[in-house]
Amino acid sequence: MDQKKHQLLERFEGITLKSIDYREFDKILYIFTQSEGVKHLIVKGAKRPKSRAKAALSPLVHAEFLCEKKMGQSELTVCREISTMNLNLFLRENIDMLESACAMARAIQKTQLPNCPTPLLFELFKAYIEKIKNCSSLPNLVASFHLKLLRHDGILALPPRCNQCEDLLTKAYFYDSQPYCQHHAPPKSLQFNEEELNRMATLTFSRDLREIMELQLPEQLPQKIQRTWYS
Repeated sequence: MDQKKHQLLERFEGITLKSIDYREFDKILYIFTQSEGVKHLIVKGAKRPKSRAKAALSPLVHAEFLCEKKMGQSELTVCREISTMNLNLFLRENIDMLESACAMARAIQKTQLPNCPTPLLFELFKAYIEKIKNCSSLPNLVASFHLKLLRHDGILALPPRCNQCEDLLTKAYFYDSQPYCQHHAPPKSLQFNEEELNRMATLTFSRDLREIMELQLPEQLPQKIQRTWYS
């Protein structure tokens, strides 16, 4: 039987999350795709001096990938061609912008399983990267993305209910990502007061960038969100 019949070519849009060296000349790409969720691709010869793929190997590049999957084999999907759609070069002009985008990318890597499509989350990720360029408060934007991701995945509900007694909470104690009332809170729970929960609700549900940017956040709230769900 013709060997080509055992190969499947697929083309999909994605954003590079990270790349790592593999063997002498190859690289493995972790990409977040619109149609197939997180995928791991091998780009053969990517580290060779004349490789045409170099520009698309940087994190946060938006591109179209043409890949080959050999049927019946578990090896990494081989990337045959990369067509750049947006290099997002503005992120390299400002370290705070780059770090904010990388924080969003790390959240995707931490929460999303391979080959599980989440097209709405992909569109959210792409939109938030684009918003960074005109953002007046990067901590607000990153916190908003983190919370919207949690809501998308069904991990965070606002207002929260105690995980034990199911009472609605005006202040919550989070432990292992779960909310508790003061009476049922395990030791070392992290407390979120009423003001913090109200600000979290705005960051989670608002679609107005100006409202998100102008929101006055308690000083430690972005760090508490990171510690509770992404550490």
